[in-house]
Amino acid sequence: MRAVDLSQRMLGHGRFETRPTGPVVAPIVADAVTLPLPDARVDVVVGSASLLYMPVARALGEWRRVLRPGGRVGFSTMREGHPPAARLFRSLAREYGVELGDPAAGSGSETACAAALSSAGFGDVVIHSGTVRMGRADLEHSWTVHARLHREHLQARLDSNLLRHFEFAYRAALDSRHLDMAAVEVLYATAVRP
Repeated sequence: MRAVDLSQRMLGHGRFETRPTGPVVAPIVADAVTLPLPDARVDVVVGSASLLYMPVARALGEWRRVLRPGGRVGFSTMREGHPPAARLFRSLAREYGVELGDPAAGSGSETACAAALSSAGFGDVVIHSGTVRMGRADLEHSWTVHARLHREHLQARLDSNLLRHFEFAYRAALDSRHLDMAAVEVLYATAVRP
């Protein structure tokens, strides 16, 4: 088995058991849209909110490429407009003249998710919805996550002074509304490579 992430730091959070024959799960630093794996050799691809950070069609196409016929893909994604803390971030960014797209738009509804999977050549698509709750610590890291995700757009439009003002305004708004920000709607999808 392989654990793939673009960040060595993220892989460093994993616990990888080893046996005399080698690691049970081998960490690989790689981009999930260009996997260093052969065609049609993988049984299952699992992603947790990963499609928010990559082009959906390219990622699903790559995952299909590495899956053997009958192999399964399963992933979670945020519903479009979620999490509420991200919606707040985009709304405040607009007030500072920065228009940011919703990273969940490409897979953030049952219809969009099913269409993306079908377009990538998957069948037997099943999608369930659910709700998860963000804790106070998640919300405290929210600025860092969103500022990193949208770094290029923010740096292109805001000088360091405006960026500090934006951060202060976001943190204050988030703090005053933290109870409204906790519930996050998610989708869980599975599909099969024919």
